[in-house]
Amino acid sequence: MSIKPKEVLFIMPSLANGGAENVTINLINSLVEEGYACHLIVLTDVIALELDDIRYASVTYLNSKSILRSTIGLLKAIRMYRGLIFTPLTQCSILLLTLKFLSLIRNEVIVVEHSHFKSWKRKLGVFRYFTYAVLIKFLYKYAAHIVFCSEEMRVSFNEQFPTLRKDNTSTIYNVIDFNKINTYANKNLAEPIMKSQSKVIVFCGRLSWEKNVKFIVRSLEETLKKNNWHFLIIGDGPDKDDLICLVAELGLTKYVTLLGMKSNPYPYIKRGDCLVLASHVEGFPTVLLEAISVKTPIVAISCPTGPSEIVNNGVGLLVKEYNEQLFAGAVERVAAAPSHIYNFEHSLDAFDPRHASQKYSELINKHG
Repeated sequence: MSIKPKEVLFIMPSLANGGAENVTINLINSLVEEGYACHLIVLTDVIALELDDIRYASVTYLNSKSILRSTIGLLKAIRMYRGLIFTPLTQCSILLLTLKFLSLIRNEVIVVEHSHFKSWKRKLGVFRYFTYAVLIKFLYKYAAHIVFCSEEMRVSFNEQFPTLRKDNTSTIYNVIDFNKINTYANKNLAEPIMKSQSKVIVFCGRLSWEKNVKFIVRSLEETLKKNNWHFLIIGDGPDKDDLICLVAELGLTKYVTLLGMKSNPYPYIKRGDCLVLASHVEGFPTVLLEAISVKTPIVAISCPTGPSEIVNNGVGLLVKEYNEQLFAGAVERVAAAPSHIYNFEHSLDAFDPRHASQKYSELINKHG
C-alpha cells in the first residue's frame, strides 16, 4: 500500500517577476522533488513568470483584482486541501492569519518573510505603516511558525515585535537553483555587451528608491570616464526616467547603458567584471548569490538586511557607509583585480539549497 505524500499549500498574491516569487517557485520545485504534494494558489491576475518553471505542482488561479477581493474564492480553494499553508508575502500572511483568527480555516499557517519591515515606513506612509505593525503584532501569534530569509532580518523583527515568541521564528536562506542560473548564464546575449578593452560594471534589479541606483551612477562618474569603463543597468522601475536624466546631466551617455528588464540577465552578470549593490534596504539580496554563482565578484553596501551575511573578502568587498568615494574605490579595486584572487569555490556552501529544503521539510513534518 502506497503512502500518500504530505500536502503543502502555497498562497501568493501574484506571479510577478520579483525576488520573493522566484525563490518561492524554487522552493516549491525543491519540495516536489523531496516527495511532497505541492499546490499553489495565485490570488490576482498578475502573471509574469514563466509557468514552465513550476514543475509538477498544481496551480489554481483566482484571477481577482486585489488580494482582499480574492477572499471568498480563496476560502473555497483552501477547503480542498488539508495540508500546511505557506504564505511568502506579508499581505497574504495577514489575510490568511485573519481567516485563521476567525476560525474560517483549520490549516496551520507558516509565514515566510522576504522583506525588512522597518523599511516599509517610507513606502507606505506613517499611517499605513503603523496599521500593518498593529496587524502583525496581533495576528502573527496565530502563525505556526515564522521564517525569515536572513538572520539580520529575524533579529530586527524580534526586536520590533518583542511580544511575539522568539522561539517561534527561524532563519532559512532562500532556495536558489544555482544549476539553472549557470545554464542560463551560458546562453548567448541578445545584445553585444560592451567588452572590448574596458571593464563592465553591472547592476541588476528594480530601478526604485530602495535600490539607490542614482547613488551608484554618481559614485562611478569619474571612474567610468577615467578608465573608459562601462556601467550596465539591467532592470526597470519608477526611477528609470530620473536615471536617464542623471546619466545625461553627468555626461555619461557614452559610459552607461540602461538595458531594461531582461528575462535572462545571467549572461550579462557572468560577463561583467563586478556586480554592484548600494540599496537602502534589502530582504535577502539574491542577486549577490547569483553573481557569486557565475563567478562575478561583487561590491555591496552593508545595508539592512542580507549583504553582510553574503559578502566576504573571497568574493568582493562590503562597503560600510554611503560614501561615493569609498564605493568607487572599492569598485575599482574589485573590477581591476585578477580573477584568480577570488575564492568562489566554497562561498555558496552556507546557501546550498539542500540545506534550506531540509529545514523546510523539518517544519512540514513538525506542523503538517
